[in-house]
Amino acid sequence: MIRSLALLPLFLSFLLPLTAGEVPTFTQHVAPILMRNCVPCHRQDGAGPFPLTSFEDVRKRASMVAYVTEDRYMPPQRNDPSYRSFAHERRLTDAEIRTIGAWVEGGMVEGPARAMPPVPPFPDGSMLLGRPTVTLSMRSDVPIPGTNRQTYICYAIPFEFDREQYMRGIDYLPGNRKLSHHASYQILEVAPDVSLHDIPEYFMYRDSQFVDDIHDYRFFGLVSPTYGPPREVFHAGWLPGMSPLIFPDGIGFRLPRRGVLLIRNLHYAPTPVAASDRARINMYAGRKEPRTIVFAAFKPALKSEADDVIRAGSTVTHHIFARIHDDVSALTINPHMHLLGRSFRVWVETPKGDTIPLVDVPDWDFNWQEFYRFKRPIRIPAGSVLNAVATFDNTAGNPHNPFHPPRDIPFEGSMDDSNEMMRLVLLLLPYRKGDENIDLERPLR
Repeated sequence: MIRSLALLPLFLSFLLPLTAGEVPTFTQHVAPILMRNCVPCHRQDGAGPFPLTSFEDVRKRASMVAYVTEDRYMPPQRNDPSYRSFAHERRLTDAEIRTIGAWVEGGMVEGPARAMPPVPPFPDGSMLLGRPTVTLSMRSDVPIPGTNRQTYICYAIPFEFDREQYMRGIDYLPGNRKLSHHASYQILEVAPDVSLHDIPEYFMYRDSQFVDDIHDYRFFGLVSPTYGPPREVFHAGWLPGMSPLIFPDGIGFRLPRRGVLLIRNLHYAPTPVAASDRARINMYAGRKEPRTIVFAAFKPALKSEADDVIRAGSTVTHHIFARIHDDVSALTINPHMHLLGRSFRVWVETPKGDTIPLVDVPDWDFNWQEFYRFKRPIRIPAGSVLNAVATFDNTAGNPHNPFHPPRDIPFEGSMDDSNEMMRLVLLLLPYRKGDENIDLERPLR
């Protein structure tokens, strides 16, 4: 349930306020709420398991919709807004929740057909409005073996245009949402003497193999004998439940004339039946030359070998401490754990002794992760210390525990979701005076 903010003014025009004692109808009162908050995922070919685009779609699931919205399980906004709230949060108001509940209790009246708001368009499958400037797609279907084992691949999409372009938005769209676990991707600029013809499509990582830049670049023939390895111009990722990355004009990345989009460590969940995937990436151009976004990833420093395992029946915490050496402006923040994760909190301590809260996820849900976007860039002064604490629950009381009874789980041993890990990703800009005033809540248009 990802909110399409560019549609907000349109659907507010359809939303009619309830008067005292009035029984809500679907077309006049409930449908506008769902179109704005739920349909971006719950639609044909969307991330949701079923559509909610028509009266009949919703009527047959009405009790469930009322329950999960009243419980605030849906829409899936997992951060604590009292610690810090973010741009484009997916939360229903108390009044919207009451409207849905009253509609169900009032007999699920359909209402006049003329009041039904239209289903919003999603060009090329994207959750963003407007047709993408560039779409890069996998060249063929990637086979996912039916071996009931985790599958990892590295996939290369070469591209060549007549000129470089300035981008301010990007949206990774997996072709197989059910099995896609996560993806990290780079946009690389290649040297003039690197041929983009006959580049292999992909390779599968071995069980013990980790991402290795030089190995991967050499496999795809991206290392120039004259200029060396390709130059990274943008780095981001995709996780279940996350929104597209879109920024105001003047912030983003430069899409080079010649290069490769390299999908690193593309991870598929186990399946007993052979399947396939064909992902694509939509990009949205800006008018201005952008300030380039910097990708920064952090992980915990383990103090002893005992920290390598989360023992069966235990609840443990792990920490990240990192000193920030330059003045930076934080645009987004992405905490990441697997199925034993319970909570994740991040803050900054400045050289002056101030505390800057960044994000608190008190009830972790692996299926709904996010690159949380700050409402305005957060200045982190040079010399500050980035702090993160995460709790992991390896007891039988954790309903997401992959093993019953619990067993010892390796920590930071691999990317498998049957293992555990702790990562923190920030998208940053080198700080400029006035960054604190940039509005990151502006929609695409």
